[in-house]
Amino acid sequence: MNMEMPNTTEMRREELIRALEHKSAEFQALSLEYEQFSHAVSHDLRAPLRTLEGFATILLEDCGDQFDPQAKRSLEIILNSSRKVSMFIEDLLVFSHLNQQKFNPVVVDMEGIVKEVIETFRFKAPKTKFTVANLPKTAADRPLISQVWHHLLSNAVKFTRKQKDAKIEIGFHSQPNQNVFFVRDNGVGFDMKYADRLFRFFQRLHSEDEYEGHGVGLAMVRRIIFRHGGKTWAEGDLNLGACFFFSLPTSVKAADNTSEGKTLVSQEKREGYE
Repeated sequence: MNMEMPNTTEMRREELIRALEHKSAEFQALSLEYEQFSHAVSHDLRAPLRTLEGFATILLEDCGDQFDPQAKRSLEIILNSSRKVSMFIEDLLVFSHLNQQKFNPVVVDMEGIVKEVIETFRFKAPKTKFTVANLPKTAADRPLISQVWHHLLSNAVKFTRKQKDAKIEIGFHSQPNQNVFFVRDNGVGFDMKYADRLFRFFQRLHSEDEYEGHGVGLAMVRRIIFRHGGKTWAEGDLNLGACFFFSLPTSVKAADNTSEGKTLVSQEKREGYE
């Protein structure tokens, strides 16, 4: 009696498919839970924060002269802290909505987008010298990739503002099946041993007294580029400037990792961030 031996290769393939489907379902469930949590937090915290901020403002404006210096300072701290938490909540909501935002990759004029974003910083950084290479047209979602350039250039402007001769260079180089773009500056830079923290949510290498910000912009950059099927990384030296890179596939079909059941965590593990 002849018995057919199971095809181990086929069985293994089916096991891998089931495992991928399971992981994809887990990721989607976690993503939904995170979105629900973000919505609940914002809804439950916004109202009391607005009340706190409103009454603190009224007290300072109407009764500030009646307080002693220490009491007035304490009230100012309460007001500033409530505003800071409100901004944290707004950043959290924007970050959580990235995956919900419609993804429409098309061929975009990358150089044109960069120059548009630079114009928004002309008033804030009038003496900063921007150098833009001839960037190639690239497959990307235009609104999302505009956010990437805004966050990267805003970051560069912020950390070069104390330089007498602030310089920001935007360029790229081609690799097989992808283009690598970069923003290089001659600002304060960073110690490479802390590079793994740069793209993480609410992670900062400088105090708010030195440089404003909540540590959200670069995390958003990583999330957006991941949706495009690319990667993000950075190089720098303390007090010698920094360079932030991101890659984008040259094919529109290669974009949107959210449809492939991949997670940002797996990318970070591959890149050694975990």
